[in-house]
Amino acid sequence: MRDETEASFDWVLDTLADLYRELDIPKPTCICTDRDIALMNALANSPLFSPIPHILCQQHISKNVMAKTKKHFSKGDKDPVTG
Repeated sequence: MRDETEASFDWVLDTLADLYRELDIPKPTCICTDRDIALMNALANSPLFSPIPHILCQQHISKNVMAKTKKHFSKGDKDPVTG
């Protein structure tokens, strides 16, 4: 994939949908993402994938929260139990 734009995700999802149909693969029962807005928009616009329930990956959410908030804490602010 060239980049993580909605257009790129549209292309990937269209190609994946073609493969699902061509190879008679059952569609997934759930889609898990890291809340990438471009991907979520592409999923919402996809005829095959839009009806499938969508959940957020807790590990990616936690990683993103840590990355975005890390600069607001000094090194001495870590919780001794959870780090």
